[in-house]
Amino acid sequence: MTLMGCGGTSPSDSPTPDPNAVVENALIAPVPQGASTALPDSYPSGTSDPSDAVDGEVTRATKYKDSPNGFKFPNCTWGADVITYGKGWALQFSSKRPRNAINWIDPTVLANAGLSSEPGAGSLMVLRNSSSGHVAYVWEVVGTSSSGNTVISVLHTNWPYGERISDALYRTYFVISANRRSATPAYSVNGKVSYGKTVPLAGFLYRR
Repeated sequence: MTLMGCGGTSPSDSPTPDPNAVVENALIAPVPQGASTALPDSYPSGTSDPSDAVDGEVTRATKYKDSPNGFKFPNCTWGADVITYGKGWALQFSSKRPRNAINWIDPTVLANAGLSSEPGAGSLMVLRNSSSGHVAYVWEVVGTSSSGNTVISVLHTNWPYGERISDALYRTYFVISANRRSATPAYSVNGKVSYGKTVPLAGFLYRR
């Protein structure tokens, strides 16, 4: 089922966005066949299980199917709102402006966020993959290749590809292009790295 505003792109065997970038293949852990939604055995040093990021608040929000700002479950805006609230960043929206994910980059829509082209842990990635866009919480910056492409992992909803964390919440890797204009989802399928459709990148929102 595809929900309005946030749908993801499925894995494919399309060429990698940077064939010479070892980081894309080395840092995306293979998932055993038939266990594509399994949690990894461990997480990078200095981090914890991503489910801890939304512990408590995600339970409340899932039960009542709303988020602190009234976004509906399980849209990507719901997921981003719940996760940021759980991490101490209560998003502040104008009640008179459209609140689709793509609108979040407008400071008249989201008051306490600033836009940057650079990814960072704790920021919000906004994609231009549709007229409504998609928003995801950046869990970590994994590394950067010699050509400047950066691999990140995000937590998000309404993008049911990657590692399932809980209910509608998934962790997905993305390759951010060196020019910071596009993002390509990366998946581990039967021990092989596959890439979804490359989509335009709007930028990264940081708390202010």
